[in-house]
Amino acid sequence: MAQKAALSDIEKTRRRLKKQGKDVKVDFVLVDKDEKPEAVVRILDNDPIRKLYNRGTITLEQFEAAEKLYSDWYNGGMSPRLVKPFKIREIDEGQADMSISDFKIDCNKRYHNAIDFIRSRSIIVIVQEVILESMSISDCVRRHHPSSNTNVSRALMLDRLQIGLDDLIDFYESKI
Repeated sequence: MAQKAALSDIEKTRRRLKKQGKDVKVDFVLVDKDEKPEAVVRILDNDPIRKLYNRGTITLEQFEAAEKLYSDWYNGGMSPRLVKPFKIREIDEGQADMSISDFKIDCNKRYHNAIDFIRSRSIIVIVQEVILESMSISDCVRRHHPSSNTNVSRALMLDRLQIGLDDLIDFYESKI
């Protein structure tokens, strides 16, 4: 006899998340030969940089620069244990004049050049934590200034993030 299961017991799938109105992105996990690959669902609604944009704290240009940095970091193969399904997708629907390895190298170089373009090491750390590690500004404050005034430190972190995003805008505009 079939058992009834609560919806919370069933693993969330992309379709179920879409029905809930969540913006999702599906990635794949790199596994060993004896394991089976499973899809990893990244819920973009919980992304701190998207929250800052939705609240009007950062501009559209800053948000797009953050997305470009994340894309270069991810496509360059630097994200932990996550890779693009290169066997499935083609670059520019097969019209690009580069191979997958050239594409990865290009993204990797662009990411490192973008990080080097940011003017201060402390700003680089905050940009990487918020964009790449999906840490909120409050988590950055707790990590770097645990005993200080939270509101002042949060404003300082947000200001540094905006400066870093402005530097990224300048970098990506100079590449066009």
